[in-house]
Amino acid sequence: MKPKAKTSSPYLTAGLAMSVIPNTGGYPVQFIIPFGAGIKYKATKKMGIALEWTFHKTFTDNLDKLTPETLQLADALASEKQKTQLFNKDWYSFVGIIFTFDIAGKRGLCPAYSSYHKQIR
Repeated sequence: MKPKAKTSSPYLTAGLAMSVIPNTGGYPVQFIIPFGAGIKYKATKKMGIALEWTFHKTFTDNLDKLTPETLQLADALASEKQKTQLFNKDWYSFVGIIFTFDIAGKRGLCPAYSSYHKQIR
Protein backbone atom coordinates (compact mmCIF):
# COMPACT_ATOMS: atom_id res chain seq x y z
CA MET A 1 0.00 0.00 0.00
CA LYS A 2 1.34 3.39 -1.00
CA PRO A 3 1.74 5.90 1.90
CA LYS A 4 -0.44 8.98 1.71
CA ALA A 5 1.51 12.09 0.73
CA LYS A 6 1.51 15.03 3.11
CA THR A 7 -0.41 17.88 1.48
CA SER A 8 -0.02 20.69 4.03
CA SER A 9 2.88 22.04 6.02
CA PRO A 10 3.17 24.82 8.61
CA TYR A 11 6.36 26.88 8.50
CA LEU A 12 8.25 29.66 10.26
CA THR A 13 10.29 32.28 8.48
CA ALA A 14 12.98 34.71 9.66
CA GLY A 15 15.81 36.61 8.11
CA LEU A 16 17.65 39.86 7.62
CA ALA A 17 16.66 42.39 4.97
CA MET A 18 17.92 45.71 3.72
CA SER A 19 15.82 48.56 2.38
CA VAL A 20 16.39 52.05 1.01
CA ILE A 21 13.91 54.38 2.70
CA PRO A 22 13.94 57.94 1.32
CA ASN A 23 13.71 60.85 3.74
CA THR A 24 14.72 64.48 3.90
CA GLY A 25 18.34 63.56 4.64
CA GLY A 26 18.85 61.44 1.52
CA TYR A 27 18.35 57.72 0.96
CA PRO A 28 19.66 55.86 3.97
CA VAL A 29 19.99 52.10 3.90
CA GLN A 30 17.93 50.52 6.68
CA PHE A 31 18.22 47.01 8.05
CA ILE A 32 15.01 45.10 8.72
CA ILE A 33 14.38 41.85 10.59
CA PRO A 34 11.42 39.99 9.05
CA PHE A 35 9.85 37.04 10.87
CA GLY A 36 6.55 35.23 10.61
CA ALA A 37 4.59 32.05 10.16
CA GLY A 38 2.44 30.43 7.55
CA ILE A 39 0.90 27.27 6.23
CA LYS A 40 1.17 25.90 2.72
CA TYR A 41 -1.13 23.41 1.04
CA LYS A 42 -0.42 21.37 -2.08
CA ALA A 43 -3.80 21.44 -3.91
CA THR A 44 -2.69 19.37 -6.92
CA LYS A 45 0.58 17.93 -8.23
CA LYS A 46 1.49 21.30 -9.72
CA MET A 47 -0.55 23.89 -7.80
CA GLY A 48 -0.20 25.11 -4.24
CA ILE A 49 -1.59 27.80 -1.97
CA ALA A 50 -0.14 29.38 1.18
CA LEU A 51 -1.27 31.80 3.87
CA GLU A 52 1.51 33.83 5.48
CA TRP A 53 1.77 36.55 8.12
CA THR A 54 5.11 38.32 8.60
CA PHE A 55 6.24 41.17 10.83
CA HIS A 56 9.11 43.50 9.96
CA LYS A 57 11.14 45.17 12.71
CA THR A 58 12.87 48.30 11.42
CA PHE A 59 15.62 50.34 13.01
CA THR A 60 14.22 53.69 11.94
CA ASP A 61 11.46 55.90 13.27
CA ASN A 62 10.91 57.65 9.96
CA LEU A 63 8.69 55.28 7.93
CA ASP A 64 5.61 57.35 8.73
CA LYS A 65 7.48 60.63 8.06
CA LEU A 66 6.34 62.12 11.38
CA THR A 67 8.59 64.51 13.30
CA PRO A 68 7.82 66.09 16.67
CA GLU A 69 6.53 69.18 14.81
CA THR A 70 4.23 67.30 12.43
CA LEU A 71 3.09 64.92 15.19
CA GLN A 72 1.19 67.69 16.98
CA LEU A 73 -0.75 68.51 13.80
CA ALA A 74 -1.29 64.82 12.96
CA ASP A 75 -2.59 64.05 16.46
CA ALA A 76 -5.01 66.95 16.23
CA LEU A 77 -6.42 65.65 12.92
CA ALA A 78 -6.28 61.88 13.57
CA SER A 79 -8.79 59.69 15.30
CA GLU A 80 -7.76 57.70 18.35
CA LYS A 81 -6.97 54.60 16.22
CA GLN A 82 -4.60 56.46 13.88
CA LYS A 83 -2.27 58.08 16.39
CA THR A 84 1.41 57.26 16.29
CA GLN A 85 4.26 57.29 18.76
CA LEU A 86 7.66 58.76 18.13
CA PHE A 87 10.91 57.12 19.19
CA ASN A 88 9.62 53.54 19.32
CA LYS A 89 11.08 52.37 15.97
CA ASP A 90 8.56 51.56 13.27
CA TRP A 91 7.16 48.10 12.50
CA TYR A 92 5.04 46.88 9.61
CA SER A 93 3.42 43.58 8.75
CA PHE A 94 2.29 41.63 5.70
CA VAL A 95 -0.57 39.17 5.40
CA GLY A 96 -0.81 37.34 2.13
CA ILE A 97 -2.37 34.52 0.21
CA ILE A 98 0.23 33.07 -2.11
CA PHE A 99 -0.54 30.89 -5.14
CA THR A 100 2.22 28.72 -6.62
CA PHE A 101 2.55 26.68 -9.78
CA ASP A 102 5.35 24.16 -10.35
CA ILE A 103 6.76 24.53 -13.87
CA ALA A 104 9.59 21.98 -13.64
CA GLY A 105 9.17 18.73 -15.53
CA LYS A 106 10.12 15.30 -14.25
CA ARG A 107 13.75 15.83 -15.32
CA GLY A 108 14.09 19.06 -13.35
CA LEU A 109 13.02 17.81 -9.94
CA CYS A 110 14.95 19.11 -6.98
CA PRO A 111 16.62 16.26 -5.05
CA ALA A 112 15.23 17.65 -1.79
CA TYR A 113 11.70 16.88 -2.99
CA SER A 114 12.37 13.56 -4.69
CA SER A 115 10.82 11.50 -1.88
CA TYR A 116 7.70 13.72 -1.92
CA HIS A 117 7.25 13.29 -5.68
CA LYS A 118 7.67 9.52 -5.39
CA GLN A 119 4.86 9.41 -2.80
CA ILE A 120 2.31 11.35 -4.87
CA ARG A 121 2.77 9.36 -8.09
